[in-house]
Amino acid sequence: MALSPDGKTLYCNESFDGTYAHDVVADGSLSNRRLFLKKPDCDGMAIDADGTVWITGFSSPQIERVAADGTVLLPLVTPAQAITQCRFGGEDMRDLYFVSVPIDAGAGLAVGRLPEARHSHLYRTRVAVPGLQLPEVNLA
Repeated sequence: MALSPDGKTLYCNESFDGTYAHDVVADGSLSNRRLFLKKPDCDGMAIDADGTVWITGFSSPQIERVAADGTVLLPLVTPAQAITQCRFGGEDMRDLYFVSVPIDAGAGLAVGRLPEARHSHLYRTRVAVPGLQLPEVNLA
């Protein structure tokens, strides 16, 4: 899940279906659930400072990018087989980190088969638009 920069839209991935957007009402409840991106292998996501949603797929080698208005932008093509998660970081929030897995890992999990070998990799790349800074969480 991820919240838009203005706090008015909550995005949520539903694996084997797609990414949904929900309006956040003043009382914190959600309304107007709608399909934001049809992507059956959707997995992780992050949002940049412009409000663009970056969506990974457990059987996709690229990271999809969708503007807040629903316009599908050019994806970030990667050397990975499949990508499960992505996060922005670094001093200027322009480092994008993403985790890759073998292309068949998601299909195996869907039928209850755990991976037999550890073949995940962490990548880092630089991007033009910084990521949205997430607020600190106090667990105390």
